[in-house]
Amino acid sequence: MPTDRPLARSLARIDATRDWLEARIRASPIGWLRADRVGVDAGALEVLRRGALETTGQADDRSVGIMMMWRYADVAGLGVALFRDERRVPDLDPAGVAFVPYTATSPTRVALASARYLCLADDPDAAHPDATPVPDLEALRDALVRRIEAFIEPVIEPLAAVTHLGPKALWGVAASATLAGLARSLADTGSPERAAAEVGALLRHARLLASAPPVVEVVESGGAPRLLLTLGICCRAYLWPGRAHEKCATCPIRPRDDRVARQLAPVAGMPHAL
Repeated sequence: MPTDRPLARSLARIDATRDWLEARIRASPIGWLRADRVGVDAGALEVLRRGALETTGQADDRSVGIMMMWRYADVAGLGVALFRDERRVPDLDPAGVAFVPYTATSPTRVALASARYLCLADDPDAAHPDATPVPDLEALRDALVRRIEAFIEPVIEPLAAVTHLGPKALWGVAASATLAGLARSLADTGSPERAAAEVGALLRHARLLASAPPVVEVVESGGAPRLLLTLGICCRAYLWPGRAHEKCATCPIRPRDDRVARQLAPVAGMPHAL
């Protein structure tokens, strides 16, 4: 068995501050949620719910359910981060993934059992036993989307049953948690055009993630291109009890002119992130 793990090096390079995510190749630590248990074990689902309640307070079931889905889907955001930075797609089989959902003070933490990954033929470690090269970038995009959808799909029905959210709404949350984050991070590097193009390219391979996807546009402001992001579903944060939340700047309930004004404002332009 090889001791040098290219994927381990990729994981170590993830910027936890930017992506609010940390990941390592390791066995499932004691006390972490196993992804393959969330959809079949009421106890695991309850752990996810209690964590969501720490953010939402005693909100209605749908509001709590959106936070539950967002935190679970954030784990699949690991694949997006690796694809964005290194054109690598990890194994996201739920049976080999354990995690601790993020909080206000600590990022999502992920343990991957497998060090294997997909990559392009020109990857510097393409010949490594852990690597499986694919023909081209479109094939890698397709693999990323398929793996994200396979990671999310087992929890859709169980979450729908306890949260009163329909599958379309839950897939909309999953798409926002993964693809909207990709758009923001690419735009933050000064490339809103690349952000819109990449999200569009991934969605062309999507089936379930395309149910209620975020809308990513590029608009001119002050003579420069800027990202305009509209989530596929309202996160309902403005309904959390005892909180002074407004609807997010990216909320689809807001009129378009209002979204544009809020997101392009010189100071208040950063959209809300769950």
